Amino acid sequence: MILDPDLENHELLCRVFKKHSAIFPHIRQDYIFNMLKAGKCWYENGVIIMFNQYKRNNKIGNITAPKGSFTIKQIVNENIGSGSAAAVLEHFIEFAKADVYLSVRKDNTRAVNFYKKNLFHEVGAIAWKGNTIPGLVFIRKNTNADRI
Repeated sequence: MILDPDLENHELLCRVFKKHSAIFPHIRQDYIFNMLKAGKCWYENGVIIMFNQYKRNNKIGNITAPKGSFTIKQIVNENIGSGSAAAVLEHFIEFAKADVYLSVRKDNTRAVNFYKKNLFHEVGAIAWKGNTIPGLVFIRKNTNADRI
């Protein structure tokens, strides 16, 4: 469910991202606050999904995501290994009712395998930090998506 932008929820999200700061060292409290305020934070069973829906075609690495599609910016499970993330991701996909894109570091094999197991397919490449950190772009096609 989308979280209300209140102080309690902000503190919850900050605590979870801080707990996993080795994976998300770049996530700042102001970013969390802005995503929360914009209604772009999904939280369920200890799993956080930060997302965006594109208002126009948008480039992700070497591919273009169409207007109306979603992108998962971050997904983190407060209790890694609990099995909650797959079910919550499925609920988010149902909510989106559109194709869902995401990008991930190529060397993050745990995440890459998780996405593949959850029906995401590699569709492109991306890189960060002056092309020194290679990544992959994935899509989960929504077969029931209403095209815009």
